[in-house]
Amino acid sequence: MSSKLSSLVRSRFGGSLSQKEACQLIFLIFCTVDWLPDDIKNEEWSRSTLSIEFAALSKEGFIRDTTPEQKEAAYWNAIIDDFMFRRIERDSRFCDAAYYTK
Repeated sequence: MSSKLSSLVRSRFGGSLSQKEACQLIFLIFCTVDWLPDDIKNEEWSRSTLSIEFAALSKEGFIRDTTPEQKEAAYWNAIIDDFMFRRIERDSRFCDAAYYTK
């Protein structure tokens, strides 16, 4: 099964994401979907769905230098926790670039 986010990664991020970009992106989508393209905006982007989708992106090679644990949804669920508990800081430059790039 192909990730629903693969076309977004191709069109907005040049076909792949660094680890840092992937972490920022999952939290950005977790917080708001307003900026997403219409074809995926209306999907249900729950925490669980995002974790599964980012594990799929890792498995499909859209995230560079992926480790085996990053191919599991639990890893991405923990990344959301890290943002919520401020163990990872939101990168406003990345968020602004993602939000305003069409």
